[in-house]
Amino acid sequence: MVRVSGIQSRDEGRQLRRRLQEASRFIAFVGLLVLLSVLNAQECKECSKGKVDIPISLAIGTVRTPPIRTKHKFYQISIQFQGPSALYGELRCKVGALSFDGIVSDRCRAQLLIEAKWRVLDGNRVVAQGPVEGFSSEFDFGPRSIRRYIGEFECEMHHECVVEVTFTKDGSSLNAANPRLIVSPPEAAF
Repeated sequence: MVRVSGIQSRDEGRQLRRRLQEASRFIAFVGLLVLLSVLNAQECKECSKGKVDIPISLAIGTVRTPPIRTKHKFYQISIQFQGPSALYGELRCKVGALSFDGIVSDRCRAQLLIEAKWRVLDGNRVVAQGPVEGFSSEFDFGPRSIRRYIGEFECEMHHECVVEVTFTKDGSSLNAANPRLIVSPPEAAF
């Protein structure tokens, strides 16, 4: 009798060990699924953009972005203009892009249409502000666009910040170049 019960104990031990191994595998599998879902959520293209790109008018007045749920700490503010490269010479002067030699002709200086001030709000608190005036070397030139960087700011992560740009000179003649206000982290700006 003792012998039979010993055999039963060994069989029961094996079954218990097998069940524990299966339970361990199941727990590892569930853990892997949870890890993959967390990683997938972080790679969500829409969720991680952290960028605002809106069409604007350059008429005198204020443009305000929707609240930006910050996913990064540092952001750049720029205005992008689109058009054929044949217009670059004329557009370059109007938006205040310095030429590569840094010299601004009187004719070009007279065409400048971008004058503004900007500020960034975190709730009711102003966290950054600055002027947009004169000519600047902070530009990107693409095959069909020019982008003027007008400011940069730091906002606490996971807060909602709003960017306001107030145009103080009428630049509405540039609206034909489809101006867009872009707020983005530096790595997404290009």
